[in-house]
Amino acid sequence: MQSGMQLEVVDGSAPNKFSVGAEQGYAVMATMKRVIEPEIEMNSNLSERIKMVYYRIPPGRAVLLLPGFLLLALLTALGFGLWLAALNAIYRDVRYVVPFLVQFWMFASPVAYSSSMVPGRWRWVYGLNPMAGVIEGFRWALTRQGLAPGSLFAASGCGVILVLLGGVFYFRRMEGTVADLV
Repeated sequence: MQSGMQLEVVDGSAPNKFSVGAEQGYAVMATMKRVIEPEIEMNSNLSERIKMVYYRIPPGRAVLLLPGFLLLALLTALGFGLWLAALNAIYRDVRYVVPFLVQFWMFASPVAYSSSMVPGRWRWVYGLNPMAGVIEGFRWALTRQGLAPGSLFAASGCGVILVLLGGVFYFRRMEGTVADLV
């Protein structure tokens, strides 16, 4: 194959010299994905800021807590990611269960509803969902509606710590087993 713009596709039969090459095509798609995804994310953030300006929602001091809420969300994702990575390496069917877990988790978190709908005596159990306090914290910091997620946030913080430490310990424990299985 010559260098330059001539690319080939090998589909099991004779190569086609006038279309994008298989290896190069995937490289081009991966490169475009790296370029387009941050652009979409930036535009999404920009549209949220425009909406806040349009609806005249000034940011309050609570916005300063957003990095903390974001850190808890990232630590939760890391913890569950470690659990699922180790489980997926041992049990290959775990990847088929993950979409169902994500959908269930979305309904178990206050994404489409407020946590104030949960009765007070069950709120601490609800707060064990690591994302419940984080989502309510984001909602409170951005819209300044409702009360600060004090006890819910504390329970979610404990949930985040449990998930993260459990994920780290389980991943480290399974590391040698996974190397033997793979």
